[in-house]
Amino acid sequence: MKVAGLKRFIENDHGLSKKPRRERTDKQLADLIQGLDGPRTALQELFFDLEDATAIIGWCATELSSMAGRGKSPEEAIALGKISALLKDQQAIISLYADEVKAGRIVRSKAE
Repeated sequence: MKVAGLKRFIENDHGLSKKPRRERTDKQLADLIQGLDGPRTALQELFFDLEDATAIIGWCATELSSMAGRGKSPEEAIALGKISALLKDQQAIISLYADEVKAGRIVRSKAE
């Protein structure tokens, strides 16, 4: 049996004909998308809070490093450099916590 004949056999004789693909309306898509940003679980909140803290600390460390390069005195530059290094270390620790939350090794439940 040729491919075209086989296709016709399957479609006609076995009720497997292709049905037209149902297109989603704009409202259906909007409803679907809106459902994706629903309430977060406590674990998701923890993960995203840790990710946000990591990003903010990283930005602060970068800004302090930049300020240290423009320091008015060597002592100020050294102090800003030390603060920046401490923040980068803390950023790494918080990032590890976020990874543990994501992997399910740290669990947080909603406070009642």
